Amino acid sequence: VNAQQGRRVMDRIAGYEISPVLWNKIGKGLSAGRVQSAALKIICDREREIEDFVPQDDVFEVYTAPSDFSAVREALEGKGYTFLKAEVAMIPQNTVDISDPETVEKVYRFLDNLEDNDDVQEVYHNGNLPEEE
Repeated sequence: VNAQQGRRVMDRIAGYEISPVLWNKIGKGLSAGRVQSAALKIICDREREIEDFVPQDDVFEVYTAPSDFSAVREALEGKGYTFLKAEVAMIPQNTVDISDPETVEKVYRFLDNLEDNDDVQEVYHNGNLPEEE
């Protein structure tokens, strides 16, 4: 019962706010309908960003959605922060552990060859590799 009431409240709060936007942009008579899944995803994404914050003395890393990158950077610059580096980078959701020394060597050699290629701009992978010696 509490879950149903929570869904109804979320639908009414967000749905009533979003429906007029749909009317203006698309056409009258449309409804935002059930919005709790989308709202929950936004909340979870923001919580994940907060949890990913890694302070390091006077240096810190900020993780955000690529679509929010420019706005976050501008907001931080507006507060007087300077940047050592600011970039959009791929962070894998799933990783693959690679521990076999022969396979690790092959993967590092492959990645080095990709990075040496002038036609390759960025190299990302989801391998969880031991530090290169």
